[in-house]
Amino acid sequence: MKRSLAGFAIAAMVALVSVPVAAQVPAQGQVPVAPVRAAAPAAAPATHVAVIDVGYIFKNHARFKAEMDKMKDQVLAAENQLKAERDRINGLMEKLKGFNPGTPEYRQLEGEVAKAQGDFSVNAQLQKKDFMDREAKVYLQVYTEIERAVSQFARENGIA
Repeated sequence: MKRSLAGFAIAAMVALVSVPVAAQVPAQGQVPVAPVRAAAPAAAPATHVAVIDVGYIFKNHARFKAEMDKMKDQVLAAENQLKAERDRINGLMEKLKGFNPGTPEYRQLEGEVAKAQGDFSVNAQLQKKDFMDREAKVYLQVYTEIERAVSQFARENGIA
């Protein structure tokens, strides 16, 4: 089976190769004509390309680093405030264990704990969102500055 399949493949290749050759032989009485070739494409103008390591620029950009360090300090301060609030809530929960369930004092303190936990969660999420927005603005500001500098460099040096 493999032998007949290989023989068929070889016969098909010979047939395909011989057909174009036979088609190029001029008929009797005709003048042979050279085959038409496509014109070689004109040499394309040289292109200029520049590669920019944007990560390196962000890592070594003085103002970017200063803004991020400043924001890092603010995040740490906010985390410390949230930790203090969480400790206060944990203290209220410990105090709650000292009351008998169902008493008015227990219910009042339980409501205070629930409100404090809800406020804590909302406050933490809002602070996180605020810091992320501020960080994005710093990145955008520096990226826009890089984009302008690259555009100016490309114009001055004929880089498209």
